Amino acid sequence: MVAFFGETWGVDGLSLSPDGSRGAFANIDSNRFFIFDTDDGNYVAFPGPTSVDQTRFAGPAKVAAWSRYYQVVSIYNSQTGEFVGDLPGLAWSASFDTIGKFGIGSEVPWTTLIVWDVNSLTKLGTYTFGGWQGGFGSDISDDGRYISTGRSPGGWGVWRNPHFGIIGTPNAFSIFRGGLISGSLASLVNDDDSRLTVRPGPVFVNTQSPIHVIVDSTVPIGPVSSLRMLLDGRAASTSIEQRIEFYDFIAGAYQTVDLRQATTADSLAVANAGANPGRFVQAVTGKVRSRIRYKATGPIFQYPWTIGIDYVSWRLDR
Repeated sequence: MVAFFGETWGVDGLSLSPDGSRGAFANIDSNRFFIFDTDDGNYVAFPGPTSVDQTRFAGPAKVAAWSRYYQVVSIYNSQTGEFVGDLPGLAWSASFDTIGKFGIGSEVPWTTLIVWDVNSLTKLGTYTFGGWQGGFGSDISDDGRYISTGRSPGGWGVWRNPHFGIIGTPNAFSIFRGGLISGSLASLVNDDDSRLTVRPGPVFVNTQSPIHVIVDSTVPIGPVSSLRMLLDGRAASTSIEQRIEFYDFIAGAYQTVDLRQATTADSLAVANAGANPGRFVQAVTGKVRSRIRYKATGPIFQYPWTIGIDYVSWRLDR
C-alpha cells in the first residue's frame, strides 16, 4: 500500500480513472475537487460546484463532480480540469460507463433514475423501474449495457440499458389513418419537442383505431439478439390508448409489442420485441417497420383530440 498525505482538509467522494492512472476526490469545505496521479500522489485543485462532495470518472477523458444532496452533476476535463458542462436534472448519486458514453443518476423522487448521454450532456430518459430506488445505490456496467439499482427495504435489480445498442433512426413515415396537423419526418428524429401532431380519421366501427402512424428505419444486417423501439410522445388525454406494433416480415403481419395508456406530458415508451426478434428485421435490406395506433378508451372533452410523437428510434443488440 502507498499512502499519500497532503492538506489537512477532508477527502470526500474518492474515485479512480478506468485505467487506474489517475484519481479524483472532493472537499466540501472549500468547494474544490482534486485530480491526482496514482504513481506519485501529486494533485491539482480545481474549483467545483457548491458543496461538492462526490467525484466519479466518466470514461477516460472526463470526471464528474457534484454534491450528493440533489445538486447538478458537473462534467470536467479529467486532464485539465476545464469545465465541460452540466448534466440535466438534480441527482443524489451518479455512475458512468468506462467508455464515457452513458451515465445514470438518481433523481427526486428516489424511485426515478436518469439515463444521460455524457458526450452531448443530454437526458436520454427517466425511468421508475417499478419502484426500485436509484438513490439507494445504483451503477452501470463498464460497457454501458446494464443498469443496476437497489431499493429500500432490501433487494436489488438489473435491467438492460434501453439506450444501448445499434441505433436506427426514422427514414420514412406515413399516416394510414388520421390527419396530419403539423410536423414532418424530421420531427421524429430528435427528442427536441418538435412533434408530429396527428388528429383522428374516420372509422367504420368504434373498436378501430382512428390514428395509425407507420414509421420505417434501416438497421445493419446481421444476427439480432434483441430489438426495441423507443417512442417519446404525448396525447390530449389519458383516455387514449397507445399501441405499438412491429411488422413481422416472416409472418407478413403486425404483432403488438407494447400497449399502454397515453400520457398528457411527454413520456418515453420502450417497446421490446421479445423472443425471436430477427423476424422483425427484413433479412435482405435491414428494414424495420413499426405501426403506432391510438384510440379513445373513455370520454375525451376535446374534438378533434390529438397525439404528438416527438422521437422514435430503434436499438438492436447482436
